[in-house]
Formats: sequence, structure tokens, C-alpha cells
Amino acid sequence: MAPAQTATEVGSATPPALELRGRVRDSSGEPLVHATLTLVDRYGHQKAIARSGQDGAYELASAEPGSHMLVVSAKGHEPRAVQVTTGAEPALSDLALTAICGVHGTVRHAHTDRPVPHAHITLLNAHGDVVTTSTTSENGTYTLKGLTPGPYTVVASGCPPVSADITLGNGEARQVDLRTSDAPD
Repeated sequence: MAPAQTATEVGSATPPALELRGRVRDSSGEPLVHATLTLVDRYGHQKAIARSGQDGAYELASAEPGSHMLVVSAKGHEPRAVQVTTGAEPALSDLALTAICGVHGTVRHAHTDRPVPHAHITLLNAHGDVVTTSTTSENGTYTLKGLTPGPYTVVASGCPPVSADITLGNGEARQVDLRTSDAPD
């Protein structure tokens, strides 16, 4: 009887894993720890998933060469998807994610300091385009989330209009309190 052959002697039905390696960083270049990386094939099937380490490094393996979508997400950051190609050599893909910013505050009457409920809050970008809107609560507060860094104008209306220009830094949550000149009707 002949000795049994191992899979390495006769080859394997599954080709060797193809590697995708890199680092995930924030937009300032700092490593992002525990970012989730998902490798998806052209049919939308998940092929691999990993988390970045303390230094932002990750490594994924795919059993098939070709074009894939790499989806990266991390708490407090905008998710990102990039096209990658795996082949005979390890593919390298370093990625930067932009931190999500926010604005919150209170709209108050300038003379009485009373909160202004139901004021319309509009956030405009540097081009004057509406980015998002909200309405103040009964206690005059509002919150705008999911913003990217950059210059904005916060406008309160539905009461005598008032605005404030702000610039959000990477991952910054900014308090912007607004004071109207007259009480709403």
C-alpha cells in the first residue's frame, strides 16, 4: 500500500489566498484602530472581513483574483469604498477616512434669554447649498450630525433670522448658540 499524499504534494482544490494589505488612517495621518474592512466581489458577496490593529494595519485574504470593492468604516468617520484588484502579488491599499463632524446649540431670544422652540435650522456650505436642516425642540436646542470638515453657515429662521459662520475641523463637534432679536409670534 502506498503512503498517503498530503494536499501540498498533490495540490489543493482551493487556490492559495491572495492578500490585500495596508493601513487605515484618519485625515490627519493618525492610525485608526478597529476600523472594519470588508472585501466584496463584483456580485456583492462578502469575501473577507477584518479589523485594523493598533497601528491601523490590516490584512485580508481573498480566494480569487480580480476586481473587488473594499468597504472601510470606523466609528466617528465617513465610510469609504475603493476598487482594488487582487492578483499573484499582495495588493497594498492605504486608506484615509474623514471624521464625521457635528453642530449643536440652542436658539434663544436675545432680550429675554428664553429658548425659541420650533425654529427652522438650515446648514449651508461655502457655496450656499443646503447641507441639512432641523427644527429646534421645545427647549430651543438642535443637533446636526454626519458633517464633514469645512466652512458652514448655520441659519435659524421661523423667528427673526439669525446666522453664524463656522469652520469645522476634523471630527469636531461644535456648539453654536444663536440669539434672535425678537420673540417669535
